[in-house]
Formats: sequence, structure tokens, C-alpha cells
Amino acid sequence: MVEDIYKLAEKKIFDNANQMNVLGMARQDAQLKFKRLPEGISSKTVVLNFR
Repeated sequence: MVEDIYKLAEKKIFDNANQMNVLGMARQDAQLKFKRLPEGISSKTVVLNFR
């Protein structure tokens, strides 16, 4: 029973995160923060790929 409650809670959290586009915002934020330094050092274009 407790395991079922955890599964339900996990599903609700995942659904809410999808509705709020948390993953999309995290990807966008990563693009801004993690590309800047390597591009500045190397003067080359950096491409980030996400799974």
C-alpha cells in the first residue's frame, strides 16, 4: 500500500513538472550557463545535446 502511494505521488510530481515545463526551462538555462564559458575560451560554437 505504501509503495502504491509513493508511485502515485511520483506520478503527480512528474505530471506537474511537465505542466510547468520544468525540463524545458532547465534545458534553456543550461544552454545559457554552460555554453558561455567554453565558447569564450575556444572561440568556437558549442552544442549541448540532451537525452
